Amino acid sequence: MAKKTLSNAQIEYYLTIPLGSEDEQDSSGAESDDDIAVIRSTVNELGETFVDTDDEEQFVSPNRYGSAAPLSYGGDMQQHISNPSGSIPAVPSTSRSTASRTRQSTVVSSGSTAPKDAAPAPAASVARKKRNIIWKKKSFHPTNREFCGQTDLEPPVTELETPLQYFLYFFDDYILSHIVEEMHKFSVQKNPAKPFFTSVTELKKYIGVCLLMGIAPLPHTRMYWESELGLPLIRNTMSVNQFEKIRQYLHFNDNTTQPPAGTAGHDRLHKIRPLLETLKKKCQAIPKREALSVDEQMCATKASNMLRQYLPNKPHKWGYKLLVLCDDRGFAYDFEIYSGMENNPDLRLPNEPDLGASANIVIRLARCIPRDKNYKLFFDNYYTCPELITYLANEGIYSMGTVNKGRLGKSIQIPSLKDLKSSKKERGYSEEWVGNVNGTDIVTVMWFDNKPVVLSSSFVGKEPTQKVRRFCKKQKKYIDIDCPQIVRNYNKHMGGVDLLDSFLGKYKIKMRTKKWYLRLFYHFLDIATINSWLLYRRVGEMRQIATPLKLKDFKFEVAKSLCMCGSSMNKRKGRPSSASNDLITTKRMRANVAILPTRDVRCDGVEHFPMWGQKRQRCKNPGCKGKSFVVCEKCRVELCLNKDKNCFRLFHL
Repeated sequence: MAKKTLSNAQIEYYLTIPLGSEDEQDSSGAESDDDIAVIRSTVNELGETFVDTDDEEQFVSPNRYGSAAPLSYGGDMQQHISNPSGSIPAVPSTSRSTASRTRQSTVVSSGSTAPKDAAPAPAASVARKKRNIIWKKKSFHPTNREFCGQTDLEPPVTELETPLQYFLYFFDDYILSHIVEEMHKFSVQKNPAKPFFTSVTELKKYIGVCLLMGIAPLPHTRMYWESELGLPLIRNTMSVNQFEKIRQYLHFNDNTTQPPAGTAGHDRLHKIRPLLETLKKKCQAIPKREALSVDEQMCATKASNMLRQYLPNKPHKWGYKLLVLCDDRGFAYDFEIYSGMENNPDLRLPNEPDLGASANIVIRLARCIPRDKNYKLFFDNYYTCPELITYLANEGIYSMGTVNKGRLGKSIQIPSLKDLKSSKKERGYSEEWVGNVNGTDIVTVMWFDNKPVVLSSSFVGKEPTQKVRRFCKKQKKYIDIDCPQIVRNYNKHMGGVDLLDSFLGKYKIKMRTKKWYLRLFYHFLDIATINSWLLYRRVGEMRQIATPLKLKDFKFEVAKSLCMCGSSMNKRKGRPSSASNDLITTKRMRANVAILPTRDVRCDGVEHFPMWGQKRQRCKNPGCKGKSFVVCEKCRVELCLNKDKNCFRLFHL
C-alpha cells in the first residue's frame, strides 16, 4: 500500500486560526469515525489535550485552577463536518517544522472555502482564566466581625492534673496499643522464627527515654548508658539492647495493606498514616482560639527520601515539609505532611472548590475551624489569592495575608519601590483599594516601610492607623511613622507556627535514623509535648495558677514519669547497676532538699515496697516532721511506718 501524505493546502487548512472565533480558536464538531481518527492523530502530533466524554468528542485544555474547560463548537463551522473524500491520512511527523512555520504566517477568515480534500482540525489550547476584579480607591468599612466562637475548655481536658496526664491525652493507650500490635506484626514479617514481643509499659519507657535524650543531648545514643557521661535514670529504666530492639521494630502500619506505587489508593505516607490521623483528631478536638495561622514547618533531616524538600530560606534547609494550622500561642490544631500529592482531586470534598495547590492546602486545614463564628485566619503570600479569601468569607471565616501583585489582576495599579522613590513618598505612606469578588468585598493595602508591603483581607483595612517606631539611617535615630491596622494585625497574629518552631528547637529529639517515618514519629512526639505544655498553661490560667512549670521542667517530669511508672526500676538483667546509689548520692549532695518522685509515679500502685535504710532521715510525706529508717524501694524517699504513723501509705495514695 502506498504511503499517504497531506498536500500543502491541507496542512495550511489544518493550521488555520479563523478570525473572530471565540478565544481565537477553531472548534468544530465531528460525526464520522474517520474524522475523529484524523483529529486524534493531528492532536497527538501538535501536542494538544484530548478528552472523551459520554456525549461527544471535545477538545479541552487545563485552565489556571487545574480543571478542564471544553470548547464550544461554532454553528457556522458545521458545513465542514462531513468528509466527501472518505478518509484523510494523518499529518506525518516530518511536516512538524513546516506546520509550525505555516501557523505563524497563514491566516484564513471563517468564511473562506477550504480545499476539496481538506478537513478541519483543532487549534491552540484555551487561554488561562483572567481575573476581572475592579478595584477602587476608597476606605474599607467591615461589618459583623465580632468573634462568637467557643474557646472554653471542657471535660475531660479540665480534669487533667499532672504533666503525664496532659501528654497521655494526646498519646493515649489506644495509639500505644496500636503501635505495639504493629511492631509485633512487623517483626513476624521480617523473621517469623523470631517474633518480637513488647508491652505498652515498655513502649512508654522508650518514649520517656527519647524525651530525656532531647533534654540532655549527647553525640551518640549508646553514650547514655555509659557510667561517666550517661544518665542514671536512663540506665535504670531499660538496657541499651532493649532500647535498640524497640527502635528496630518500631512500626505504625501494616506494609501488606499498601497498594503498589502507580495504582489507585497508593499512599506515600502509608507507614505513618494511622499515627498521623489519630494525633490530628486529638489536636482538632481542643477548642480553638480566635486568631489562627497557616504556615510551613520543617522536620530537619538529610536522609535520602522522596519526601525530602529543600527550602533555602529556612534555618534548616533540608527536611520533610509540614503544613501546620496554629493559634497565636503556638498550639498546633492540624497539620499535614507535604508529599507532592496536595492537588489530588480525591483530597477535595464535593463542596470545596479547586483554587490551586497552595490555596487547597488552606481549605483542607480550615475544615476543623467552626463555620460562621468569625474566626481570623492568617497566611502568607504562598497561599493568598482573592478567591481563597472570598471562599473563607462565605464560610464565615475571616482571613488575611500578604499577597503577590500578580494575583490581584491588572485593574489595580500598585506602585513599585522605584515609583515610590521617584515620587518621593515618605516612609509610612500607604494606599487602600477595595474590590468585589463574587459578591464579597475584600481590601488590599500597600504600606511603604523599607520596601512596599501588600496585604489583602476580608475583615480589616487601613484605618485606624497608629504610630510605630523605626530606625532612620539618614537621621541616625528612631522616628515614628504611620502603620495601617491591617499590618499591625498581621504582625501580631501571624507568627504562631514560628513560635511553635522556637519551642521545638529548644529540646527536640535529635536521634538520627535512616527510616523516614521514625524521624517524623520523633517530630510528632515533640509536637505532642509542646501541645501538652500549652494546654497545661491554658488550664492553669482558668485555675489561676500563678507559677506554671517551664517547658524544660514540664518535659522532664513527663519523661521521668514515663520511665518510672508501671514497674520496678530495680529488677534488671545483667550486672547490677549503680544508678540507685547515684540517685541517693545526688539527693544527699544538697542539704534539706529532697528529690520527690512525680505524682504519677508514687500513685501508680506498682512495687512500692518498704526497706530499711542505713541512716535515719526526715520523713518526706508533706506535713510530717518525723524521722524514719524506712525507705520506699521505688520512690527512694524516707517515710514513717510504725504503730503511731503510716506516712508510707498516705504518701502513695
